[in-house]
Amino acid sequence: MEKTFNIFSEIVNGEGSKWTNEDVCLSDFTNFAKELNEGDEVTIDINSPGGSVTEGIAIANQIRELSKKGIHTTAKVEGICASIATVIMCACDNIVLNDTAFLMIHNCWSVVQGDAETLRKEADIMEKMNEAILSFYRSKFDLTDQELKDYMDAETWFSGAEA
Repeated sequence: MEKTFNIFSEIVNGEGSKWTNEDVCLSDFTNFAKELNEGDEVTIDINSPGGSVTEGIAIANQIRELSKKGIHTTAKVEGICASIATVIMCACDNIVLNDTAFLMIHNCWSVVQGDAETLRKEADIMEKMNEAILSFYRSKFDLTDQELKDYMDAETWFSGAEA
């Protein structure tokens, strides 16, 4: 059976973080996935600027688990797939990307307040998050780690045709 999950807004940290009904969090995807069965074909429609790194990685990991259950996934990029939304895209078995759509990849960022030690710790955490993001890109793109890191460092935008 064919089913669709839409990511047409931001990826946020839980239900309480939603600004609009279109915002997506892990529990939204978990509830959707509970209704899936072996043999289902799932399209993840994406038009998202991204959002929470940890929430996006959790959704991406759940998408990867679907394949192990015999559920096939396809990411379909409608307009923009940026930031952590690109990780969700890469978790899918297949990617359909319109030539006129856009992808944007970059290093994660954070807002932090505190002393120098707190800032150093946050930088270490962010480097670990960047490595996790890189592992998803590595699984889909035929580029070296250095090429991927260079694109992330530069906050790179790709048209669908370029990607």
